[in-house]
Amino acid sequence: MPKNRFESFSGGVIAIVITPLVLEIHAPPMKTTAISREMLAAHLVLAPSFLANVISFLVCAVW
Repeated sequence: MPKNRFESFSGGVIAIVITPLVLEIHAPPMKTTAISREMLAAHLVLAPSFLANVISFLVCAVW
């Protein structure tokens, strides 16, 4: 298999692996739509899972 073809194939596989990571990012549920302490608290609750997604994305992208 030519090197160019292998690079294209591996790039496609990485894109398929990274796509579900991005699709799992959702806005946090909130009672109001105004920017407030509630929004900050809701985002802080999601920080560990967001950090895990960022690390997974970087591992897949660098590999």
